[in-house]
Amino acid sequence: MKKLWRVILGLILALCAAFIHIVAVSLFPTPFDSINIAFGILMLMITLRQSGAVVWIAFCLFSALNTYSSLPFGFLLFPGVVSILSVYWFYRDVFTNDSLWAIGALTMLGLIFFRLLYGMLVVISDFIVYWPSLFAYVGYEIMFTTMFTLIFYFVLKNFTKRHSLRASL
Repeated sequence: MKKLWRVILGLILALCAAFIHIVAVSLFPTPFDSINIAFGILMLMITLRQSGAVVWIAFCLFSALNTYSSLPFGFLLFPGVVSILSVYWFYRDVFTNDSLWAIGALTMLGLIFFRLLYGMLVVISDFIVYWPSLFAYVGYEIMFTTMFTLIFYFVLKNFTKRHSLRASL
């Protein structure tokens, strides 16, 4: 029964993160609408929860985001899940400390990997994209999402009790 409640909580968290991401993209002004809040929330979950269940939450989250996008199916799901899985592996095996530098590097690495996989899908499927605007958007996305993740990680780490936060997620 406890495992069922965790699965339901993970699904609710994924849907809430997708909703927050969609609302933020709609409401933020132009340079700040490129913040990938969904990716930032997943990065915070990787660092605070330190569990592989984040990959399943990422699957649900990117499935929900893929449903609400105008892209072909899988253009967000495949790069999102693979990049979160690779970031989790890097966090577990390479960047083993919880410093701000490690979290920033992991966020940038994950977003770069996410956008490289997305670009490969665009090239393979001949989807029409204006590349210069995509490169500018990706630059803003990497910069602002990394800043968003670092600020929230700093606040969560320094102003909450770490053990009670990890146990509640």
